Amino acid sequence: MLATVGRGVPAALCNDAEVLGPWVNGPRTNLFTGSVVAVLIALSVILTASVLDPGLTARQILLILGGCVGAAAVGGAWFLLFRLWSGRLAARVIDRSDRENWRMPQLALLRRPPVPLGRKIAMSVLGPTWPWRPSWSP
Repeated sequence: MLATVGRGVPAALCNDAEVLGPWVNGPRTNLFTGSVVAVLIALSVILTASVLDPGLTARQILLILGGCVGAAAVGGAWFLLFRLWSGRLAARVIDRSDRENWRMPQLALLRRPPVPLGRKIAMSVLGPTWPWRPSWSP
């Protein structure tokens, strides 16, 4: 299941307006998708813990679940505060008028997105567990 989450998260969270155009997700869809991903990760942690320790009690499983929910809440609050602090929380207007005829630009015409330091660090830590290595990874 963890492999499925690891493969599906990037696709589920792709929300680049330049790539998706009028098909870009709104804030409610992003909140729902983030919640689903958090639940899948929590279930993966519980599954891994129960395989490593088959004698896990229901109370211990609930404690693990509570820890995952707490971590997700802290992460969500940090993300929200970061967006407020940087001024990027303002509601963006999505023009969906030409939705049926819109086509993604050719890959050569898209600008390369910046890779934040936090993502570089996270990918470097997760890198050995992934089947591919980013070009900027050590």
